[in-house]
Formats: sequence, structure tokens, C-alpha cells
Amino acid sequence: MSPNQFVRLRLLPLALSLLCGCGPTKEMPSSSSSEPSSPNSPSVQLPSSEPPRKAETGVGIAGRSLQQEQGIGKMIAQPAATLFTVREKVVFEIQLPQAVALFQASEGRLPNSHEEYFEKIIDANRINLPKLPAGQAYRYRPDLGELWVEPDPSSGSNP
Repeated sequence: MSPNQFVRLRLLPLALSLLCGCGPTKEMPSSSSSEPSSPNSPSVQLPSSEPPRKAETGVGIAGRSLQQEQGIGKMIAQPAATLFTVREKVVFEIQLPQAVALFQASEGRLPNSHEEYFEKIIDANRINLPKLPAGQAYRYRPDLGELWVEPDPSSGSNP
């Protein structure tokens, strides 16, 4: 491998993060900053009391633990965290809007229900939504015409 190729490979994650608008300024706000996380916990989980919010980049569970790294660990984890962020951006900013636009062009309307949204937009276009933390679920809101992340009533973790 020539030195030129080596430098290009080393700069690729940085270039991707700059092109996609990803970087340290767009980190997820920590909702449990006052509570230290247990070192034995396998994944970061949202509290069940978190309010519903629009499904957008940052709602998925993948890569959240990497955002807590500091120092050398952050330098090592940043390319992987960027990859997870880019995957979410592709789903929420490219695939979903395009699928909704195609549906709206063919039907002349937005989906009327959660079931229709998942059948005719998510399943029909084979969109893989990012995995959510325990106690959270995707929910289509026909009144807004948007996909939201809400507490999952079937999880039993909500009061």
C-alpha cells in the first residue's frame, strides 16, 4: 500500500463525517446525565418516561454507547459512531421521504393509519428502521403525516 493510499484511507471517516454533517456538535443530548451508567449494563436505555418525539437521526440504539467515549477511546470509536449516524441519516432523510413521496404521488394522499404506513411504505420499500432502545416503538401519526418514537405500551415497562 502506497503512502498516498494509506492517507486516503485514514481520512475517509473524517471526510464522510464532514459531508454528512455528522460530528461532535450533533451528539444526542443525554437525558440521564445526573445518573451514572452502570459499567455492567450491556446497552444504553432511554427512561420509559421520555416524551414522544419525531423519528429522526439519533433515535436508534446502535452507537449510543460509543458517544460516551473520551480521549483515545473517542478517537477509536468515532468512525464507528459516524457509521451508525450515517445509516440513520440515510433512513430518515433519504429512504423514508422518498418512499412517502412515491406513495403520495401514486395515491394522492398520505397513509391513513399506522398499519397502512408500515405495509405500504416501510415493508413495500424494504426499509430497515434503526433498532430502538427497550420500551420505545415506532408509531405513525396520520394527523401529522410523520413517523414518531413513543413509549411502547406492549413492553409493560410504562406505568
